Amino acid sequence: MVDPKLIKKLKALGEQGPSKPSDALLMYELVKQLAKEEGELKEEIADMEPILVQMVVSDINYKYWVKLGGGEVDYAEGDAEEPSVTMSATGATWIGLSTGSMDSTSAYMSGDLKIEGNLQDAIAFGEVLGLIRESFGDLTEGSGEEAEKPTPKAAAPKATPTPPKKEEPKKAAAPEKKAEPKKEEPKKAVDEESQIREAAYYLSKKGHTYSELCWFLAERQLKISKAGKAVEKDEIKKKAEEISNSKKKYDDLCWLIAKIDITKKL
Repeated sequence: MVDPKLIKKLKALGEQGPSKPSDALLMYELVKQLAKEEGELKEEIADMEPILVQMVVSDINYKYWVKLGGGEVDYAEGDAEEPSVTMSATGATWIGLSTGSMDSTSAYMSGDLKIEGNLQDAIAFGEVLGLIRESFGDLTEGSGEEAEKPTPKAAAPKATPTPPKKEEPKKAAAPEKKAEPKKEEPKKAVDEESQIREAAYYLSKKGHTYSELCWFLAERQLKISKAGKAVEKDEIKKKAEEISNSKKKYDDLCWLIAKIDITKKL
C-alpha cells in the first residue's frame, strides 16, 4: 500500500513547489511503492527492459539517477554507473515539466531539455512518468482531497491546432478606389537544428529496427553521392552493412537521416 504521508507530501510540493533539489526523489519513492501494487504501472515496469537514467539539474549541478525495469525500481543521488540516457535541464525547466506548465517534447525540441544517449530509453522513461501522473491522480481522488495532480509527467497532450479564422474582405473606401493588397511580411528564418531534432524524435518513435535505419541512411547517402542517379539494391545493402558495422547508436542514425531529409528540404 502507498504511504498516505508520501501522497500528502507530493501534493504539497505540487501546490507550493520544491524546497530543495532532493524533493524530486520523493516521486521515485512513489514509483517504487506503486510498482508493488496491482495495475498498469506495475505491468509496464515488469515488462520493460531495465533502463538507467541519469538526471541532472544543470544550473546547480545536482544529480540523481533512476533505474526502472524488470519489475524493479531504484534511485539515489549522485552519478549513475554507465547510464543508458542522461537528461539535463535547469531547475526552472524541471519545475515546469513537473507541474505540467511545460511540455517535455517542446522542451526537448527547443533545447531546454537535453537528452544524451539512447533516445528510445528516454521515450520509455517518459511513458512511465505519464502512467505515474495518472496513478497519482487516482490516489488523490480516492483520498477525498482535491486532486490537482502535481506530480511530474513526461509529455502533456498536444493541443489540437485551431484553424486560422477567415478574414472578411475589406470594403473599399469609395467606389472608384480599390483596396490595396496587404504586403506579406517575410517569413522568419527556420531554425534548422530544431527541425532536425524534431524530425529525429518522431522518426525514433516509428519503431523501425536498427537494420531498417541503416538501410534508410545508406540509401540517402548513396543518392547524394551519385547526384540523383539510380542506386542499385546491392550498393545499398553493402553501404547499410558498413553503417551497421560502425556501431552507431539508434538515435544517432535517426539524427543523420533527419539531417539529410531537412537539409534537402531547405
